[in-house]
Amino acid sequence: MKSIRELSSDGWFAVSDTNIKPNEIKRVVLFEVPLIILKDSNKNISTFIDACPHRGYPLSEGTILNKKNLMCIYHGWCFNKRGECTALPGLDNIPRFKLKEVRTEIFDDMIWVSQSSNKEFDITHKR
Repeated sequence: MKSIRELSSDGWFAVSDTNIKPNEIKRVVLFEVPLIILKDSNKNISTFIDACPHRGYPLSEGTILNKKNLMCIYHGWCFNKRGECTALPGLDNIPRFKLKEVRTEIFDDMIWVSQSSNKEFDITHKR
């Protein structure tokens, strides 16, 4: 029997339908790994591990600022929809912090994710 770690890195998994409002933070859990799904105003969807790189606080408890940045409510770190840090309270020079992105594909109005870096998205086995 495969462990949760092995299963979560072994393929593509449907985690949500695409009915997410723009600028909504949707939290899902896949094999005990919390994820957030973001949809921007252009309907682009991104998926990230639900943890701020600063202290690991759940970003799903954060808020969207100005319809473009996700803010962690713990210390106010902000990230754009590509997961790049855009603001740190009290700092003018922002270090290069980035959220851990999860590979995401859309098929049949479903959001599919994979934590594998080399597993191709193959819809033939999904039907």
